[in-house]
Amino acid sequence: GVEFPRIARMFKEYLAAGGGFVEANAGHGERVSVMRTIPHLDALADTPHVEVLDHEKAGELLERAEGVIAGTCSCRHEKLHLGEKRCDVPLAACLSFGTEASFQVRRGLGRTIGKQEARELLAMAKEQRLVLNADNVRKDAGFICLCCSCCCNVLGSIRRFGLPNLLVTSRFIAELDSSRCNGCGACAAACPIEA
Repeated sequence: GVEFPRIARMFKEYLAAGGGFVEANAGHGERVSVMRTIPHLDALADTPHVEVLDHEKAGELLERAEGVIAGTCSCRHEKLHLGEKRCDVPLAACLSFGTEASFQVRRGLGRTIGKQEARELLAMAKEQRLVLNADNVRKDAGFICLCCSCCCNVLGSIRRFGLPNLLVTSRFIAELDSSRCNGCGACAAACPIEA
């Protein structure tokens, strides 16, 4: 069988050192990111705006998908085998679409779900403050990862190594609502990359 605990330890060593991982992913001035962040829809200001980047919205990606898979999150799976998974997020919570999805089902790494169950996973992601990250493509996204700050290797690498091009941040700009801010610091504490 597959030695998941051994593989998880090896992957942790590869990431922890920073050298090989950083060199492979950001050591040559790379400018194209592997993934991009999608904002939760209700976090966007409800104001008139020019709509260009509708592919940024997770719900629209989901509705356009022909099929949906709830697949095993490789990051949470790794942390589980290392005894480092601290969150309550299910292992099979990341969403996949298209040919990648059928591969996951064939390999027993995911299961086909209906769009209603997928919507419920997105609602769970919002409730648990998970970051939605999709592959960085112009159309036909293959996946949406529901990333927690404790397990996600992409978010963790940004936090540890400050790799600016590993992930495309949301194309929306965060603004402070000074009428609601009391300076409590909750937003800083909640930030998954400790920005």
